[in-house]
Amino acid sequence: MNMLHMHALLVYRVAVESVVKL
Repeated sequence: MNMLHMHALLVYRVAVESVVKL
């Protein structure tokens, strides 16, 4: 469960950074 949560946070972080770059 913890690993899944961390992975979700990582994906969300990358997505946000992608949007910010655009």
